[in-house]
Amino acid sequence: MFFYIGVILFLIILGFFRDYFLRYYNLYLYQLYYNDSSYAVPETFLFLKKFTYMQLYYAKYFLTVFFILIYFAITLLVVKYEFANRTFLWICFYFHTALLLTILIFYLYGWMVNSTEKFSSISRSFLALMQSPMILMILFPAFKLSSNLNNKTT
Repeated sequence: MFFYIGVILFLIILGFFRDYFLRYYNLYLYQLYYNDSSYAVPETFLFLKKFTYMQLYYAKYFLTVFFILIYFAITLLVVKYEFANRTFLWICFYFHTALLLTILIFYLYGWMVNSTEKFSSISRSFLALMQSPMILMILFPAFKLSSNLNNKTT
């Protein structure tokens, strides 16, 4: 019980941190790109002034991977803690891999048909899904149901 309370609290804190950090990170990128400082960025983000716009722009890719990996690790941790079935861990891995491939396909297709903005927004939606506890919220009940059905048949 304490494990799940800890995980839920961690996910809430991580979600608020991610939202807060990326909101002001993007706002600072906006200020640099448009040379518009009409929106205030908190002083805690002054460390970003050491970097150029392009450095910060490309650093967002690493931040995206970082948050995806954290949520992936949490999913694996919870699934491993709750279920003794290693197949479920592989399903988590394949589910994440399938989403990453879907993102890549949408992005590359948009690039090939010269419609990057439209397809890039679809890719970003899938990326947002991977940077949230939604995958865990989908897989956990499915695994629980599968485990319960398998226990009743044996």
